[in-house]
Amino acid sequence: MSEFITPDDESLPIILADSFDVDALHQMCAQTTAVVSTVGPFVNYGTPLVEACIAEGTNYCDSTGETTWIKRLIDTLEDKAKANGVRLVPSCGYDSLPSDIGALVTVNGIKADKGNDAKIGKVTHYIGPMNGDASGGTLHTMMNLFENEEKSQLIKTMGNPYALCPEGTKGKDTGDRKWFSSDKVSGGYMAPWVMSSANERVVRRSWYQNAYGTSFQYEEVLLLSSFIKGLLVSIGISLTVALVLIPPVRWLITKYVLPDAGTGPSRKARDKGYAISYMHSKSGGDNYLTTIKISNGDVGYKSTSMMLGECVIALARSESQEGGFFTPASCPGLGLDIRDTLAEKCSITFDFEKVKSSNELKTKIVAYDMKVARL
Repeated sequence: MSEFITPDDESLPIILADSFDVDALHQMCAQTTAVVSTVGPFVNYGTPLVEACIAEGTNYCDSTGETTWIKRLIDTLEDKAKANGVRLVPSCGYDSLPSDIGALVTVNGIKADKGNDAKIGKVTHYIGPMNGDASGGTLHTMMNLFENEEKSQLIKTMGNPYALCPEGTKGKDTGDRKWFSSDKVSGGYMAPWVMSSANERVVRRSWYQNAYGTSFQYEEVLLLSSFIKGLLVSIGISLTVALVLIPPVRWLITKYVLPDAGTGPSRKARDKGYAISYMHSKSGGDNYLTTIKISNGDVGYKSTSMMLGECVIALARSESQEGGFFTPASCPGLGLDIRDTLAEKCSITFDFEKVKSSNELKTKIVAYDMKVARL
């Protein structure tokens, strides 16, 4: 830590607590109003800290994308969190803040234009141009999902598009995309996106908590410019999932293919990272588009750390006493309250507009595989 501390920061104390030392975690949480965690795999290391935060009345956010772990926390700890007035907000990094805040901006923008009773059409989130690399830790966490989670629970959770909503919640979404298809709106091809499973379920929890309306649907796709690219991505994802379900193959991939946990892109690569995506929806025959730009660096490291920093500061400053498990879009003190902060301090923007024609819409949405200038 010493290399990151400036002279102005020297008065800030550094508190050390082992993830498995329950007493130390409680002592740490008792000394602060909000905690941010990046400890993944969270299913292995994250639960004791969440329990300590709830017991000590400390607000919490993290960078997890582990849906089964989040569901387990909600099922077992939400009543305690509500009783203690503690706000817990998983998935405040690239998993899943841009998707979640983007959907909120889109819904609120349409309602501002059409009225609060407006019927929101399906929101399609197109993942467009991007430059960045996954870390070794992230890839190992994804592999850990297949290794340590009970298969029956994994299938049940990932087979339910509303897994993070209360039991029995039903909406219009039916499941995850498994294959590519052509898309009339963008003129490209929509393929499965590796993060959609986690992001979609977070957005649907926001749908439930924020009452977006019964017509709301949400899908996240990788937008590609050609049939063959859509086909190759679909085959690649299907084959990868099939292989990692086989324990010996999974072991070989973990040992000999994946980069080591704790490794990641260089500082130069992190500084050059960026991402652009687009959310499209219709209401009353009109087209609406939210363009999401992350132009401050690599989404998995640099920009995620900035998102987490602003979220934990907002949690510390908010005076809300409402407790429970929230999303970035539904939590008091976050949501639209941090939209301007993300733009000003993190160069993460959510620009909403009403688009006049279908042809204009096609010119604004750029596929993932097209080369674009640095933002």
